[in-house]
Amino acid sequence: AVRVAGGLAALGLGAAASAALGSFADEDEAVRRGGAAAVAALGAAATSAAQAAAAEAAVARAEDPAWRVRVAALCMAEQLINSKLAAKVAPSICGRLCDEHTDVRKAALRIVGALLTAGEPAAVAGAVAASVGSRGDVRKELEPKVRGLGKGSEKTITAVVALLRREEWEVRRAGVRALAKLARRGEPEVEARTALLAAVGDARAEVRAAALAALGQVGARGDREAAALAARRLGDDSGPVRAEALRALPGLAEENDPGTARALLEQLRGEAWEARV
Repeated sequence: AVRVAGGLAALGLGAAASAALGSFADEDEAVRRGGAAAVAALGAAATSAAQAAAAEAAVARAEDPAWRVRVAALCMAEQLINSKLAAKVAPSICGRLCDEHTDVRKAALRIVGALLTAGEPAAVAGAVAASVGSRGDVRKELEPKVRGLGKGSEKTITAVVALLRREEWEVRRAGVRALAKLARRGEPEVEARTALLAAVGDARAEVRAAALAALGQVGARGDREAAALAARRLGDDSGPVRAEALRALPGLAEENDPGTARALLEQLRGEAWEARV
């Protein structure tokens, strides 16, 4: 019955379309899996509204309790998602990267990979977070893609900046490192610069060190605020943070700045061998 409803839905019959979408809520797992095929037929309908409804229904069912239904739903979503729907469904798809079942994660990875290639901002942010917060198979697949990120759009930077507000410090550090790749070098976007400056004061030393390293890569020479923050971190409790502050400071301070020179000389006279190196 579900397959017939899907075929009729493809012909544009509204009642059949409702039945096809409704099958996703059936109590029987086999019917819900059949609903995925029906939704695919609905997605082949001529109207963009029907395609959008089908894609959104498939993505919603990607959270089904039965893993086979989740896989079927993602496979259907893969066929239905277009550039207009990508931003809306990307967060849900990225959420499946942490799924407990391998086949579900694989299906989600295929979609996220395609969205990354298309430069979808939400997919970029989701991939950055999943590259440190997921299972080994997902990290192995995503880490090279995240390392290969290039200059990002303003929307992409906004999506990644949101990661710096997450509770997991590993995700915050991953977001900082991604900004170092996405931001404009020598003249970072205001939002990226503001986020990196704030991250220099993060509660975790790992994030502070990453933020200083990122500022050293993309920061502008003569940025007094950034230079002052880096100079302040020369007294940080963490050795790696102090080391990154030392590396970043010369490129952020004004050229031939006497204050910077004095700060560096003081580190040379200090007891910490990491600073002297």
